[in-house]
Amino acid sequence: MALSILPNAFGQPALTPEQIKKLNEFFEKEKNTKDPITQLRIGDLFRLGIFGKEKRKEAMTWYLKSAKQNDPRAFYRLGVAYLKGDKGFSGQGIPGILEDQKKAFEYLHRAAKLGLPQAIGLVAISYESGRGTEKNLVSAYGWYFLHHQKSQNDRSEKHLIRIQKVMTPEEMKKGVAFADMLSKLISGLKEEQPSDK
Repeated sequence: MALSILPNAFGQPALTPEQIKKLNEFFEKEKNTKDPITQLRIGDLFRLGIFGKEKRKEAMTWYLKSAKQNDPRAFYRLGVAYLKGDKGFSGQGIPGILEDQKKAFEYLHRAAKLGLPQAIGLVAISYESGRGTEKNLVSAYGWYFLHHQKSQNDRSEKHLIRIQKVMTPEEMKKGVAFADMLSKLISGLKEEQPSDK
């Protein structure tokens, strides 16, 4: 499959002509796909400029197609695109996309509610800072707590420790209860997803 070369394509200054040819063949074969994962990958190809730097904005069209089918990674990519505008994706932003914190939060929140750990962390930061949404330390604590449960990384623990310093014990208790409710919600959504078997 042409996408097998993608892990090698990310971060490389240029693809070989043969790799570009395979990716173009892949796109021609799959451009009418209804598969959200393939739509997401095609969006990534556009975002990276594989089909021409002038077409990078078409990534958003493909991410939206995938998001319409509830793919959390598509919601995440849309959120990151609006979070930083054309400077997003570690300097690989999408030209012409303006920074819009409210839209970014809406997309990231949808990805987080579908259980995507990266989005959960960014939603927590948004609630703590008031970026794209109203500042709410109880919600921030709940999302940080959930992120820590899902990822077990040092950063989420540091966020929890930092935010605890400005919260009352009652607020922290509410935050943990909120995280528990979110965890059950996310687990319930995952159980409703059709399986591949």
